[in-house]
Amino acid sequence: MIVLMSPVFNADGNIHVKPLPDSNLDGVSRRVSRRATIDGGVWVDDFGYSDGDRTLSIKSNMDREDYARVKDFVQRYGELVLINDDGVFTGSIESLDSYPTVEITFLMKERING
Repeated sequence: MIVLMSPVFNADGNIHVKPLPDSNLDGVSRRVSRRATIDGGVWVDDFGYSDGDRTLSIKSNMDREDYARVKDFVQRYGELVLINDDGVFTGSIESLDSYPTVEITFLMKERING
């Protein structure tokens, strides 16, 4: 289960999202860049892992009411709180697609628990 929360009090409450099995919730990456060198090789800069580089692709079947609430969150708040099995994070919904099978692309900013 994933919970989406507004950064400030919202009388409508939180949104509980049950992800479908084909959601991408576990992807991790490192902050890496690659540049060509004069001699034909490459130089790789590796700045390590950061939660802020993660992107979650959450697919869920939701009713019209929950879809409307997520849409309102997208339009109203530049930053949201997301809670999942990995922890508590801040971030932003980059896109919200379709209904009734909804796809939410959530860009993580940082972990706010331990």
